[in-house]
Amino acid sequence: MHIIKRIALLFTLLLLPFGLLASITATYTPEPYLAFKEKPGPWTSNTVMGAKLGTFTVTTTGNDKIYSPVMGSTIEVNGGVEVTGLMKRYAAGPFEPNSTQKFYVITVSYPNGRGSAPNLQVVGGTHWPLLSWDAVTVNANPFYVDLFLVNHNTASTSHVVVYRPTSYFKLDTPYSLPQDFNPHFSILTANNSTTNAGTYMTNNDGTPNNQGSYIPTDNDNGSGQSGPDNTPIVNPGAYTDPDNPGSPGIIYGDPPVAVGYDVSFVQGNSVSFTLHDAIGTARKEVNTIRIQVSNGTQGTNYTQQIRFFDSSISSNDFRLLPQTQGPSPIVFNLYLDNTQVTKNQWINWNNLQNGQNQRAIKIGGITQNAVNSAASGTYSDTISVEIRNP
Repeated sequence: MHIIKRIALLFTLLLLPFGLLASITATYTPEPYLAFKEKPGPWTSNTVMGAKLGTFTVTTTGNDKIYSPVMGSTIEVNGGVEVTGLMKRYAAGPFEPNSTQKFYVITVSYPNGRGSAPNLQVVGGTHWPLLSWDAVTVNANPFYVDLFLVNHNTASTSHVVVYRPTSYFKLDTPYSLPQDFNPHFSILTANNSTTNAGTYMTNNDGTPNNQGSYIPTDNDNGSGQSGPDNTPIVNPGAYTDPDNPGSPGIIYGDPPVAVGYDVSFVQGNSVSFTLHDAIGTARKEVNTIRIQVSNGTQGTNYTQQIRFFDSSISSNDFRLLPQTQGPSPIVFNLYLDNTQVTKNQWINWNNLQNGQNQRAIKIGGITQNAVNSAASGTYSDTISVEIRNP
């Protein structure tokens, strides 16, 4: 009988989102909590009130560039978004319930890098350029585009709101958006530096012709998508009306503190064990994955998603690979507590509580035949764990 002296497992922890393989890709990060603020983002006047919705981060590789970028699928916000709540009609007047005011989605882009002068555009129609209707090349990499919902429709950081400035809204009060407010946008680019936005966005439905392309976006489903309506802009869990948590309400004031998730391995990143400990129905605990939830509410359940994959080329099996050439790999099962893990498949880790949460990572399912036929020596595998918000 051959004796397996030692098995080494190296654990790596990966946090999403990841860059994709395409030459131009985007990641969208919605705000964890939505709140109206005075002088949001780049605006300088205290008459401006708005909420940041999220950020597109567009990256390029090699010699690829972003040309004449456009925000597509924007018909949902064409003409503004109606906001309802306590508002004044004049400076000395009372706050009247169920008042309405149009707010507008404005993109704040940084074509020369964040920290340089922003380019503002009021989004409208089926699509709208992020920088200009003229042909333009983006020099920044990454290229950041912030989205705001504000109480005016002027593309200027110094704009002063005359009717219903910030003081006409009541601080620490929630305001509601339409029940069907659920915008899905997309980002597009021209195929060359001489093509302007109007040339490749000629279709009436806001889709590009053959002179432009959608930029694949890693949306909240975690997969790089391209096409119209590919990116949901608002996380439904980001609304902050304390009295109606399931409705699209945004508080004017300070939002709740964002819940944080700190992920680690208790036993470190590298562990060793004897193969015989994981034969058949035996389970060998090789590590513990821990999620520390901070700023959560006691008694509230939270959820994260995790998935496992390894360094072997097999698409279905976890495999221990021999340190030297020749011997065959050894197939094994991976378990989270006592639940078998399917390679590359997302698992919901439900019922996370504020504070420390942990689950055991176990190895098992190795056949006696694999042990008998394996050459003696060291076998190892690198198991990677991805963590993301559901």
